[in-house]
Amino acid sequence: MKQASTYLTPEEMAQLDRLAKARGISRAALLHELVADLLSGRSVRPKRVSTFDFGGPVDREERRRIIDEAYQRRADRR
Repeated sequence: MKQASTYLTPEEMAQLDRLAKARGISRAALLHELVADLLSGRSVRPKRVSTFDFGGPVDREERRRIIDEAYQRRADRR
């Protein structure tokens, strides 16, 4: 392997670190995967995460019910 370097903004570095930590891998391993995916033509964009408008404060149980219903409707469409 050969080494490559680049400059990233502090926010880009923080985002990479958060993503690597969430996946349980090092920053270098994450960068290696992203470059390999890009060069092989695979998508490198993360999957879209659904957002919910609860219309105001709701308790944990109500929030869970709303989210579960939304995912069930999505599953029913497939």
